[in-house]
Amino acid sequence: MKWIEYQQPDGKRIPAWKRTLGVSEETGEVFVPAGMAGEQNVLLCASYDGTAVATNQSHLYVPASWLSREFPDTKELCDIMTARARETLDSE
Repeated sequence: MKWIEYQQPDGKRIPAWKRTLGVSEETGEVFVPAGMAGEQNVLLCASYDGTAVATNQSHLYVPASWLSREFPDTKELCDIMTARARETLDSE
């Protein structure tokens, strides 16, 4: 897993885990913070579905495609975060 941590936006205090994304080196799947929809609830649903879960600095991350499908309220943010991760990887 390749982890990407984005800088703190000017004038805002956002925890590092909320500014971090993971990208699977095997599949290219973008993993986003499970906390976007409540870590415990997301973990239970992901476990039930057999969905991959990654851990970074004691926080859970799940595939953006899965989270946006299972928790539709996160779709817009998942799409933005996925696009941002792709842009970052393309510029490296």
